[in-house]
Amino acid sequence: MAPARGLGDANAADDYRRDLLAWLDEHPDPEARRTLGTLRERIKRVEALEGDVPPSDAESLVAAAREVGMSLREDDETALAAARDRLR
Repeated sequence: MAPARGLGDANAADDYRRDLLAWLDEHPDPEARRTLGTLRERIKRVEALEGDVPPSDAESLVAAAREVGMSLREDDETALAAARDRLR
């Protein structure tokens, strides 16, 4: 079940990432866009491994996407920094 969950988390994070990118088209934020690029690279890694990653790695993708979203909704630089840290 872990690989299925890993792919599910990666897909959910990628869907949210795409929504955030669409919003950023009208509300530019270079730092958020850069962080979403890093998130995409991590998602691609999980996809390449067919979801076979530790659950905490998969969950961190969803958490990072949420943190970027929070940073944009609330203009919260701390949330964006948390997302960048999580993706390191």
